[in-house]
Amino acid sequence: AEGPVYLEELIRTDVASRLDMRLGKTTVLKLGPDTRVRIDKFLVDAGGELTLERGSMLFDGKDGGFPKGLSVKSPYATIAVRGTRFFAGELDTPLEVFVYRGEVVVNSGRRSFPLGVGDGVSLGQRGAGAPEVKPWRQPKIERANAQFLS
Repeated sequence: AEGPVYLEELIRTDVASRLDMRLGKTTVLKLGPDTRVRIDKFLVDAGGELTLERGSMLFDGKDGGFPKGLSVKSPYATIAVRGTRFFAGELDTPLEVFVYRGEVVVNSGRRSFPLGVGDGVSLGQRGAGAPEVKPWRQPKIERANAQFLS
């Protein structure tokens, strides 16, 4: 189904659905199952703010980033988007972030984690020790990709 997306609208998928959305001509936002995302502010090709309340998303924007900045808020961290293609959401822990292309900075409130291409960080798991930036292996990348439409 096709339809418009409005600012401050809560976009939801259920446990058996996925969604691909276009935000302007060059930005695609993919939502995995059981996901809730709010588009707080978004200026096409300029930047904005999204809130990932739960679930998983794959963000793919234009090369060169967003001149006015783009951030994704979650209960566990804020992601400052400097690059263009990244995963954020639940996988092995409540919030994992992985960069396919470009770079992001994940700020957990206590620490900042700069991520480049191939880097990931896991947050929100109690008793797992301090989070650290690590490269993801192909099986984990494939599990993240499997949550979205191709």
